[in-house]
Amino acid sequence: MASKNTCSLCLNNFTKPKLLPCHHTFCQQCIDDLIKAYAHFNKFNCPTCRQQTDIPSGGASQFVTNFYLEDDDDDKQYCTKHKKKEIQVYCRDCRKPCCAA
Repeated sequence: MASKNTCSLCLNNFTKPKLLPCHHTFCQQCIDDLIKAYAHFNKFNCPTCRQQTDIPSGGASQFVTNFYLEDDDDDKQYCTKHKKKEIQVYCRDCRKPCCAA
């Protein structure tokens, strides 16, 4: 069984972890590969829960980054509204990461 820091598709530590709308996380490249192999009518199914997911116009890179699982401490993310504040929470309603301000 994969650990919480391991992608369930490639079984490696997450690389650019992306959060799908169903709240499952996979590596950006794994999602890109999944899209190439299984997308139909600009949609694909989450491999964990099978929820149908729309593909963003920019591909897997446009899904929200799961900053809780990012491995690189140098790659801090900052709030889009409060530019100098680090992201601390994820708003499920807005589907966006944000600071606590």
